[in-house]
Amino acid sequence: MCDLVDHDVLGPRQRAILIEVYESARRVEASLPHTHIASIAARRLIAAFDGNVDSNASDLRHMRPLGTA
Repeated sequence: MCDLVDHDVLGPRQRAILIEVYESARRVEASLPHTHIASIAARRLIAAFDGNVDSNASDLRHMRPLGTA
């Protein structure tokens, strides 16, 4: 995971929350097909934690529903 969690920038509660989010994303990625939208989002979240974000990873506009439901 990113060095942000390793430093004393975050308190123990915030660090625990980030670790839980990261581990949840790993479980989602492992349990769903590679093409599932939640698996794609989980991979992007994991990449952000690992510091491997590309320019397309932050562009989630195509994942938002269209219209005013």
